[in-house]
Amino acid sequence: MHRHWMTSLIPLCALQAKLLGTKPTAQDRVLTWAGPLAGSRYTALVVNNDAAPQQLKLFASSVLTAVDAGKYIARDLWRHKDLPGTYGHGDTLTFPAVGGHDCIMLTFRKG
Repeated sequence: MHRHWMTSLIPLCALQAKLLGTKPTAQDRVLTWAGPLAGSRYTALVVNNDAAPQQLKLFASSVLTAVDAGKYIARDLWRHKDLPGTYGHGDTLTFPAVGGHDCIMLTFRKG
């Protein structure tokens, strides 16, 4: 569904990997990048690197910093709407049946 975005994100992901000191490989079935935005907001990209659809999970603690306690509202950038509920360090966001080579991109803001 969003494969055209995947090709434009590859250079950005490569830069992010270089900055974080990690390098994704073809064997990784799920790739995750996350980072801060201005105004105590965060972003996360979760990629299904497999050809088959699969369930993707994102642990909120992998996105939010330790000093940012409290709950956050997650927004799906592809669907242009907020996900139900709020999310904090102990929470997991689950996305069932994400298409092969598709991705989820979110932003988080204080809830």
